[in-house]
Amino acid sequence: MKNKIFGIMLVVVLMLGTLAPVLANGYDDENGNGEENGPITTLEVTKNLRMNEGITLPEDLEDARFEFQLEFIEVNPALVGEVIFPNLDSGYIYIDDMNPVTSSPPTNVVVLTGSIDDLLAGIEWPSAGTYTFRLSEVANTSLSPDMIYDNAIYYVVVSVHTDAEGYRFVAGVYIMYERPSVLDDETGLFGSDGNKPEQVVFTNTFLRDTDLIISKTVDGAMGDQTAPFRFELELKSAEFSNRSDEDVYTAHIYEYVDEYCEIEEGYITNRIRVGEPITFVPGEPTEFSLRHGQMLVFTKLPVSTGWRVIEDDYSSYVTNIEVIENGVAFSVPGRDTDNRVLGEGVNSAEFTNTFDSVPITGLIAQNLPLILVGLAALGFITMTVANKRREATQE
Repeated sequence: MKNKIFGIMLVVVLMLGTLAPVLANGYDDENGNGEENGPITTLEVTKNLRMNEGITLPEDLEDARFEFQLEFIEVNPALVGEVIFPNLDSGYIYIDDMNPVTSSPPTNVVVLTGSIDDLLAGIEWPSAGTYTFRLSEVANTSLSPDMIYDNAIYYVVVSVHTDAEGYRFVAGVYIMYERPSVLDDETGLFGSDGNKPEQVVFTNTFLRDTDLIISKTVDGAMGDQTAPFRFELELKSAEFSNRSDEDVYTAHIYEYVDEYCEIEEGYITNRIRVGEPITFVPGEPTEFSLRHGQMLVFTKLPVSTGWRVIEDDYSSYVTNIEVIENGVAFSVPGRDTDNRVLGEGVNSAEFTNTFDSVPITGLIAQNLPLILVGLAALGFITMTVANKRREATQE
């Protein structure tokens, strides 16, 4: 790691000689690090917070803030003694001050944004020269374990001039950046596409997981509570997930033990797990079967995951579904939940199949094999009795 940092520092130092006249005279490169009327002279920082639709920020996060750290690396030409910036302060953006992005984000994503106009404002420059800083976001992991912080690191080169009255001012700002995941590219200073960034942007992702329960109830005088009922379930991936295996989700089947059931930290109370786990791949309908009192349970699915369940057609049964979508309950007649989306609240679908009675024709059709066997047996018995009587008469 030390060698990589040293390499980055060396590249920055080697580039300073080239950048100094550019910064002094103004520039307009194709990557947006300049303007037609002259160089950029401020360091604007944009903060984006994105999350899957259906997530609500906790109250303790609404008052929280994101912090950015600007660290001095070196100045060229070098100054005698230690370079001290007494007013080099970190920048802050409060979540409560961020606003929703309205420019066509994905339909299942919410993005909040905020900015600092100039992170260099108020800095007292000790002399004219070209200064290099390292800019990163401070990851406050104690704030929320569900917050994924941006690991981008920006290197900011600032050209400072002195005017005729001796006042020092920023004449140009040049931005470079690298990410730890691409330190092995040719320079280690640019993004994965090899281009210089147009602006400083840190994007955090706030994630939340939730649960999904699919359960089966068989009712009615003729309902068979020992028979398995087949289902087909399809998942649709949420936009964001912190799972390394986000293309595969696993569920388990649990058996009825007690009426009370609750998911606590991924564990199911008052249920016994039965059978092997079932794997579901988003976008691929997967079959499973449930008997009366059983339930299929997913734990820790990303909020905003889409889901749909269809039960096979059992013509003797009347099917009704009690759906709870993000805590809102409603009934769905038939065998199909239709497309649903997981929210932070309760998410479930209880399929109830009722079989009270059947018409005579249906009863005959269902029991035709037994009826035929019975008639054959009755015919055999009748023939046997008739033969015995005939033999007795002949004697």
